[in-house]
Amino acid sequence: NTIIGDSLYAISHGYCTNIVVQSNTISNPYGMGVYLWGKTAYNTNMTRWVRLVGNAISTDSAAVQLNGVYYGIIENNSITTTAVPDVVVKRSELIQYTGFTGASGSASAATVGTITVQ
Repeated sequence: NTIIGDSLYAISHGYCTNIVVQSNTISNPYGMGVYLWGKTAYNTNMTRWVRLVGNAISTDSAAVQLNGVYYGIIENNSITTTAVPDVVVKRSELIQYTGFTGASGSASAATVGTITVQ
């Protein structure tokens, strides 16, 4: 699939389970690529079991933001952006990432490579 954003997000989903974004070309010259969210003051459920695999993501802002996600895998994506960091993880648990910009590991409460965990 080719997904072209024309606003803040090219893809935005909240409070979902078992979401897979795989083998897409995602472009957003106006903002973020993929934004997955959950766990707010109004709804404490987290988005669960997320996989972002094998995508080509080109953005003007962060390529990926996970905000309130429980268990996510980000692997083998090609990310092109001038934003730093290119992947942002907030209020999330058990996020694993490999295969982009030379970084790999598991997110924790610190900045690791190009992933910022807040």
